[in-house]
Amino acid sequence: MSFNTMTDANKEFVIGLYGLKTCLSMLSDEADRLRAAESKESGMRESIELKQYRKNDLQKRYDDLSAKKKLLDAKAAMDKAAMIRNIIIGAVLSVVSLLSILPFTFILALVMSFGNLAIALAGFFIGFGIIFAMLIVGINLLKKGLSKGARKLVLNELMSLDKQLNERKAELDALSAELAKEEAEYDQYYTEFKAICKDCAEKSKALYDATYANYNDTLDNRDWGNVDYLIYVYETNRADTLPKALEILGTELRHQDILSAIDNASKEVQ
Repeated sequence: MSFNTMTDANKEFVIGLYGLKTCLSMLSDEADRLRAAESKESGMRESIELKQYRKNDLQKRYDDLSAKKKLLDAKAAMDKAAMIRNIIIGAVLSVVSLLSILPFTFILALVMSFGNLAIALAGFFIGFGIIFAMLIVGINLLKKGLSKGARKLVLNELMSLDKQLNERKAELDALSAELAKEEAEYDQYYTEFKAICKDCAEKSKALYDATYANYNDTLDNRDWGNVDYLIYVYETNRADTLPKALEILGTELRHQDILSAIDNASKEVQ
C-alpha cells in the first residue's frame, strides 16, 4: 500500500509520524552538537593534563640532577681544597727535609770531632731516618696533590651533568610554553563550551516540550525511538492501525532480543 492508497486517517497519522521524526532528528542534532563540544573540551583538557604530567616528571628529573650536581660541586670543592693542602704540606716537608740535610750533617761532623762516635752513629740513623721519612711523606703528598685522575673524573661527571641539565631545561621551557598556550586556548574555549552547553540544553528542552505537546497523542513517547520502523510498517501495508503496528513492533523487538541472546551465547561458547 503506497501513501496515495492509504485512508485519510492513516495518511494523517503517517504525516504525524514524519513530523515526529523531524523533531526527533532536530533533538538528535542538538545532542550531536553537545557531544562534539564535550569531546573537544575533554580532548583539550586531557592534553593539558598529559603535558602537566610530563612537565612534573621533567621537573622532578631536573631537580634530581640539580641535587646531584650540588653534591658533586661540594665534592669538587673539597677535592680542590685537599689538593691545595697536600701540595702545600708536601712542598713544605720536602723542602724542609732537603734543607735540613746540610745543617744536620754539620752538627753530626761536629759531634764526631769531639770523639763521640756512638752518639754520632745514633744521631746519623735517627736524624737521616726522620729526614728521609719527611721527604717520602712530602713527595707522596705532592704526587697526590698534583694527581688529576680522581679530580678529572669528578669534573667529567660535572660536565655531563651540566649538559643533561641544559637539555632538561630546554625541554621544560618548550613544554611550559606549549602548556601555557594550550591553557590559554582552553580558557578561551571553555567560555564558548559553557555557552554551547546552555544553548543545547535550552533548545533541547524547548524542542522536547514542543514535540511532546504536538506528537504524544500521535505516538506515546516510549515508542518514539521506533518511529522509523512504524512508518515502514504502515507504508508496506503490514498494518493499518496503531495497535496492529505496535503489535508487529513488539514481535520484531522480541525477535531481535532472541537473536542477540543467541549471538551472545555463541560468543561465550567460542
